[in-house]
Amino acid sequence: MKRAVLAALLLCLVPAGAAAADDRPASTRFAVAIERGDVEAIKALLDEGNKPDTHIDYGENWITPLMKAAWDGEKEIAEVLLAAGADVNAQAPGWGETALGQAVSRDHVEIARLLIDKGAKLESRNKQGFTPLIQAAAAGKLEMVKLLLDRKANPNAEDDVGFTPLKYAVAAGSEPVARALVAGGAKVDKPGTKYNKGETALHMAITQGKPEMVKVLLELKANPNARLANGDTPLKLARNGDQEDVVKMLKAAGAK
Repeated sequence: MKRAVLAALLLCLVPAGAAAADDRPASTRFAVAIERGDVEAIKALLDEGNKPDTHIDYGENWITPLMKAAWDGEKEIAEVLLAAGADVNAQAPGWGETALGQAVSRDHVEIARLLIDKGAKLESRNKQGFTPLIQAAAAGKLEMVKLLLDRKANPNAEDDVGFTPLKYAVAAGSEPVARALVAGGAKVDKPGTKYNKGETALHMAITQGKPEMVKVLLELKANPNARLANGDTPLKLARNGDQEDVVKMLKAAGAK
């Protein structure tokens, strides 16, 4: 009884609004603050001496606060972390993502711009061999693609299976992204070097049954007579797939 009374008296002595000490790990506090968009909590954590690259654990993997801020779209928090010395090119061990890769994945263009301005590597690769530009093209994110091209990302980079940003744009059925990539230097007839050797974006558009992308690629001067390693031409692929409209487009473009 005496202990209960003493505890109550001590509580009365705590100033109104005073916060209880937070004994959670710094990694947890960083994660929660970012999820809440709590900039002041992030500043407080840094003022306490916590490192801006504190690992936020996810099972056997981890990300940094900057990666999480990029994923969550928290630009102001990203700015605070970068000002505190966060590593803009830190790479998560599990899936190999960087903060830029996270921003691209969620289409946070302004955060991507910030990260690039602070030195983010445009050709960093995740465990699939995706560069940020490949990620953006695969998702059909035109504004992000334009930003990355403007900052001189390689439009002809290949992932682990030899696919380029243009091939991913074709797979996504994104005409605007395909046009932006070619305008930015993508080689429309670049052949595959690993998977389906010799395959160009035009071959892919036909085998995936995307006549609208065939039309776009032909307008972009794709070679209608390019051959796969086995000798197959776009015209043969279209005929094999009973794609009569595509056959007509190819013949009109000079396919033999």
